[in-house]
Amino acid sequence: MTHRTTKILLIEDNPGDANMLNELLADVKRGSFDVEWVESLALGLERLDTNHIDVVVVDLALPDSEGLDTFIKVQSHVPQLPIIVVTGADDDRLALEAMQEGAQDYLVKGQLGGDLLARIIHYAIERKQVEQSLRESEERFRRVVTSISDLIYMIEITTEGAYKNHYLSPNVKTLTGYPLETFIADWSFWSSVVIHSDDQTRAASQMSRLVAGQNSEMEYRLVQADGQVIWVRDSARVEVTGDSIMIYGVVGDITEHKQLEEQYRQAQKMDAIGQLTGGIAHDFNNMLTAINGFAELLQMRLAPDNPYRDMVDRILDTGQRAAHLIRQLLAFSREQVIEPKVLDLNKVVTELDKMLHRIIGEDIEIRLILRSDLWSVKADPTQMEQIIVNLAINARDAMPDGGNLTIETNNVVLNDDYVVGHLGAQAGKYVLLTISDTGEGMSKEIQSRIFEPFFTTKERGKGTGLGLATIFGIVKQSNGDIQVYSEEGQGTTFKI
Repeated sequence: MTHRTTKILLIEDNPGDANMLNELLADVKRGSFDVEWVESLALGLERLDTNHIDVVVVDLALPDSEGLDTFIKVQSHVPQLPIIVVTGADDDRLALEAMQEGAQDYLVKGQLGGDLLARIIHYAIERKQVEQSLRESEERFRRVVTSISDLIYMIEITTEGAYKNHYLSPNVKTLTGYPLETFIADWSFWSSVVIHSDDQTRAASQMSRLVAGQNSEMEYRLVQADGQVIWVRDSARVEVTGDSIMIYGVVGDITEHKQLEEQYRQAQKMDAIGQLTGGIAHDFNNMLTAINGFAELLQMRLAPDNPYRDMVDRILDTGQRAAHLIRQLLAFSREQVIEPKVLDLNKVVTELDKMLHRIIGEDIEIRLILRSDLWSVKADPTQMEQIIVNLAINARDAMPDGGNLTIETNNVVLNDDYVVGHLGAQAGKYVLLTISDTGEGMSKEIQSRIFEPFFTTKERGKGTGLGLATIFGIVKQSNGDIQVYSEEGQGTTFKI
């Protein structure tokens, strides 16, 4: 077997000591070591830049450098190479400092034999390779951990019941907004501050199961440093080692998943309500057609001065208002007959502008921001007018003391990221109609129900609760998407 020659750079200003070290190595095994000797630190650093070297042997007392600083300069120049200190100073303190700084060994001249020096050199190379492999492994592990969006933690529960934090991935700051040092100093900060107060009892039950040796998984909410609430899934595994309990866990942000679940439940509910509403509306429409038809026949046959004419007129008027409600219900259930046309939404908005000013009143300023190169859409123009008028009236009611109503059009491209976060939406090119007000706004609870038929926040007799339900049905029937953004006291924006 052929052994590769070990290249050694010897930095030593004393020629006698250099020859002695060279001879010691030559006596061990001829040809296994190739020693290159330089007399100063400057020459040594120059050789390290130009030659392949396996190990550095350096004296700490050189013409151009003295003491531990000599070693530090060499190490900073070639941190990847093993460095052995061989010096005439039998100084325990200096030896300890050199080893702490990373020297593979500290040897005293005059106390060396060839075999010992050779073994030390081989061992230094092997140990440096192990250290380098370990660093590379740790770096790979660090990169893997930091590339994972989930939080990884390792906690020890001692026999005294104390919690000792062994590892916490740095992305805890991304997840919570609090710096890593906060949790390192006090792990209880997680359970007492970061976990939502309404979920702390449930989270404590998970820890009880873990302490009892049971693996556990739980979903709960966290309150980030800026006050935002997110949902997480905490999956933990228990390992009992001696008198201690080790807990290995992963915490992942599932807020988006929760939102999609809620959207799915809402979509299912709206579909169920739509099917029920559509069925009832159809049956009621059939009966109403007969009622209105016979009322019209009676109206035609009765003279204007007939005492029963007034009652027939009231029946027909009520029937026609009921028919209007039926049309709204059919629109919500997406079963209304529509007549889509290719149209310019800007034209629809501008033609409604004068009427909107009369409806809205003088206390509310209407601003139109219409894109000049707006794409065309295929939709029922009457339904588009209905959407704009209904939302404008809602905005007026939300601004009893006046405010601003903004109607804006734009071209947008919905990408896959949008589709993932908005159930039922499809990627592609769309025209965006945005209607915003500066009114009272809505709570999250109200926002979750505003598209339900007959749901209204207005006083009894002031609204049917079908306006937004009708808009929802029109948008869905036209293969569109509708989103509402609102905060109490901050106004409301509908994006269609």
